[in-house]
This record gives sequence, C-alpha cells and structure tokens, in this order.
Amino acid sequence: MRFERVVQVRGRDGTGPGSFGTGCLIAPGLVLTAAHILCTEEGVVRTPTVTFPADGEPGPWDARVLWLRYDASVDAALLAVSGPAATRATDPEPQRWGDLVTRAASHPVDSYGYPRSQRMPAGASAPEPADRRAAGSC
Repeated sequence: MRFERVVQVRGRDGTGPGSFGTGCLIAPGLVLTAAHILCTEEGVVRTPTVTFPADGEPGPWDARVLWLRYDASVDAALLAVSGPAATRATDPEPQRWGDLVTRAASHPVDSYGYPRSQRMPAGASAPEPADRRAAGSC
C-alpha cells in the first residue's frame, strides 16, 4: 500500500470520543476500512470522517457508509468521502489484492496504523509503518 492511500477514519456517535482506525483509498472518493471502527457494541453505526495524513492533515472530511459488514467472517466497510476529498485521485498504479501464497518464511509488506492514538487525547496525526514482513495468510 502506498502512503498516499493511507487515511485515518474516525467514527463518532455523540456519546464519547468515538473510535479511530486506518483505511485505504481504493478509488477516487472511496475508502475501504474495518467495520469495527464504525460499529458500537450495541450495533449502532457511528458517523465516519476521514483525514488524509499525506496531505498534511486536511480535513476531517465527512463520509457516509455505502456498505458495511461486521460479523464472525467479515470486518469491512466501504465509505464515500464528501467535499474536496471526493475528487482525490489515487496514484495510477492500481491497488493489488489477494492471498499471500508462497513457500518463503516471510514476505515484505507495507502496513500502516495509528498505535499511539489510544494513548494521546487528540489521537496521533501521522500513521506509523508496522513490521514490514508477513507470514502465512493475509
């Protein structure tokens, strides 16, 4: 995943600080993220916003949930971003998806997240790269 595609997703329901996580810009105005960021324990869907850290923190931009599934087998949501961010283009190279099928012990990957957001009142503003090797199925 290219850094320019990394977004921070926040879900707010008006009862507290809400939740946060990472998403990926998969097409202009479309973000793929984890559904657990947007669902409360009671099953209420939080209102999403999206920030683009590669742009120096513009936003947050309003987003709406186009599709969401959160159960034992799927944890994913597709968001449509509003405002100027809706026309934000991805890089010309398409995002690749698939299973990690290899005999190698590990394989290089790109992974970004916001691990410090849990400890900081306002949340972390820049995504941090994680370990860049994966093993098994991804």
